[in-house]
Amino acid sequence: MSTDELHRLKSMYPAAVFVSALHGRGAAELLEIVASRLAMDTQLIRLSFDPDSNEHRRAIADLYRHARVVSHVANDDRVDIEAEIPRRLVERFVRVSA
Repeated sequence: MSTDELHRLKSMYPAAVFVSALHGRGAAELLEIVASRLAMDTQLIRLSFDPDSNEHRRAIADLYRHARVVSHVANDDRVDIEAEIPRRLVERFVRVSA
């Protein structure tokens, strides 16, 4: 695609991201945009887990993998976590921690 054609398309579609499969141009920009949009859709919630439960220990590990943990307080019989969780996963974590 010519430079002129690319400029024309960018002016017609200002929110679009143009990626070249041949040269790899635009791939980094596309990844940044996707990551930023996914990161924006979170919910801050507080959860409480039983540290003796295998299911709860797996859920805690998943929280660290998929969310941003804001606080983690471990007591003798509970682990209380406050985390920013992607909204699409909130119900799953709330169900497990109940």
